[in-house]
Amino acid sequence: MFLLFAEIADIDANAKQTLQESLIDGLRNVWKGEPIAGASAASLIGIDGSHILRNEFDMAERLAPILATTPNVAGNPRIVKRLLNTIRIRSNIASRRGMAIDDAVITKLAVLERCTSDRAFGEFCQLINAAPNGQPSEIKAMEHAAANDSDFSTVCPEPLKDYSSFLKVWCTIQPSLADRDLRPVIYLSRDVAPVRASTKGLSADSEGALNALLLTSALNSPAAKQAAISIPDPECEAVMAALISELRKVDNWTSRPKAFSGAVILGDERENTRSDLKRFVATLPENPRPLWLKQVIERRVWLQKGGTD
Repeated sequence: MFLLFAEIADIDANAKQTLQESLIDGLRNVWKGEPIAGASAASLIGIDGSHILRNEFDMAERLAPILATTPNVAGNPRIVKRLLNTIRIRSNIASRRGMAIDDAVITKLAVLERCTSDRAFGEFCQLINAAPNGQPSEIKAMEHAAANDSDFSTVCPEPLKDYSSFLKVWCTIQPSLADRDLRPVIYLSRDVAPVRASTKGLSADSEGALNALLLTSALNSPAAKQAAISIPDPECEAVMAALISELRKVDNWTSRPKAFSGAVILGDERENTRSDLKRFVATLPENPRPLWLKQVIERRVWLQKGGTD
């Protein structure tokens, strides 16, 4: 991970070569002692404690054990590189938009997104949106339990319990999120370069239906309804996930995106996809909420807070 961070930071080629050679030598001789630490890696390329890459090396050192063992990553270098590229993209866009977000916070949320499911991350986002000032009490309770080695399962929210072992370690990674307004970070996560989006494995019928739903602008389209009905049951949720991945890229919600119409139609026709879209809608800004979106929600109980699927 040190080398990946160094590549993203575009450091001097000679310094990068020195770092690479040292890391390779360290791997060859790992049986002799501890692997290279962040401070040593920084020293090798001549950067001091004030350099941004020094902080990123510290983050890499803390993240490495998690990314090596969590099932959704399992140390896969391609996944790790994709994750780091996504973090860099989000950081750059946040800077261009004038969003004062710490890179370490963007990284920590991106790791959570990558190492859990879309559903679990959606629930986490809902906690943030529902909390005063975007600061859920649940995060503070989890961080306190993780730091004091108390019973983490009693404070971990029910929708996240499947990932409680991962979350207990994740909560100990700096920076703390307990007293931060996390709404800008989850909006950035929703809008920019989703960490996980794939249509691989879909049947021809499902891919055809997905393409039709992506291009649907009318909520009463007979062709789109037929496309939704044609999707094999085991692939319905994957198609909804692909539609939501497209919707995450939308910056302007003043008018209804085509993919949203398709997602709503899919939810209308296939009940097992409704909860995923409902969770995504809950992450959209509420003040102000566009009139068209209010109308769509008002006409569908399953999209309303407290409504049943």
